[in-house]
Amino acid sequence: MSTANAKVDDYLKSLKKWRAELTALRRIVLAAGLQEDFKWRQP
Repeated sequence: MSTANAKVDDYLKSLKKWRAELTALRRIVLAAGLQEDFKWRQP
């Protein structure tokens, strides 16, 4: 399992809409061994 990016943690905490959905998608990405990062100010 990949490690989580702290910038993405902060981004998800600031969301009001779609937080649960993006958190679930993030779990899938990390479980697949992919690396999360930012592009165009979004993870």
